[in-house]
Order: sequence, then C-alpha cells, then structure tokens
Amino acid sequence: MNISATLNDRAETLRSIRDSVGALVPKAGNLQRIRSLRFTEMGFEPASLELMGKMGWISLTLPEDAGGMGLGLSELCAVCQELGAGLVPEPLIQANLSASLLAHCGASSLADDVVAGKRLITTAWQANADTLEIPVGADARRTLTLGTPVVERQPPAAPQAGPRRDVRAGPAQTAPAFW
Repeated sequence: MNISATLNDRAETLRSIRDSVGALVPKAGNLQRIRSLRFTEMGFEPASLELMGKMGWISLTLPEDAGGMGLGLSELCAVCQELGAGLVPEPLIQANLSASLLAHCGASSLADDVVAGKRLITTAWQANADTLEIPVGADARRTLTLGTPVVERQPPAAPQAGPRRDVRAGPAQTAPAFW
C-alpha cells in the first residue's frame, strides 16, 4: 500500500468521524443546556455520557483486545473538536484517559463501566491545590478513589431564592443576580 492511499484513507476516516459527531451535536451549541448544567453537582448529563459510550467515543483509543476501537489521538481529537464546537460539557477526555489507565492496570470490569459511560472514574493527579508539582519521596501518597456510578447520583437540592452576597462586597452590597 502506498503512502498516498494510506493518507487518503486516514483523512476519510477523520472526515467520517467528524460528520458522525457533527450530526448529533448542534453546531453552535445549546447555550440553554449549558447554563442549566452549569451549577449542577456534576455539570453534565449522565445520559449523554452513556450515549458517548454507546457511540464508542470513550473507547476510541483503547486497544481492540481491551474492548476499544484501537484508533489514535487524531481520531479522538476529531471527536473532541466537534464536541467543543457544540459546547458539550460531558467529560469525554477524562473518561477516555481513565478507561485506558484502568484497562492497562487490569481493572477490566471498572474499565468496562467507564467505556459504557455508566461510571465516571477520574484520575487524581494533583496532590495540592494551585500547584502542578508532583510530590515525591516519603511525602508522596498514591490514592485511588473509585467513582460511584453516575446513574445512581442524586440531583443536588434546588438553590434557595434570595440575593447572593458577594464575599468581596461590604455588608450592604449584594452580588448581581446573573452569577
């Protein structure tokens, strides 16, 4: 097979991925949906993450023997670009990374739940807030927190009515109602 044919096949694969994602995601995004999810506990819809799992987007870069599609980062980037253009807040990249790590570690039952979009397990890598330094030596702790299935999470309580106080404002000042 010559290089030109390989590049054309790859370009066609990326184009078909973009087209399939673009057919499901509104081009300009849905600002009403984003605003309604903004202050929820999860910040996304579990049903949408599960749909991403059914579409195979979460397992895009997983090897085929681990239940994935065996594609590369270019294909994942194509999906993410289309989702970004549609303002989709679901954590596809986090789910993909976690599924890859879990499959690599041999936790296949957990990886299967993540790939299906039924459970979101994120990787905790930042030991201290506001720093990117990785702790080493005796102070380094490894923590594995297994996520709860997103379909079992309870929605947060409705926010209470009334003005919100801006903590930077004086006692008589209140924050604007739009935040």
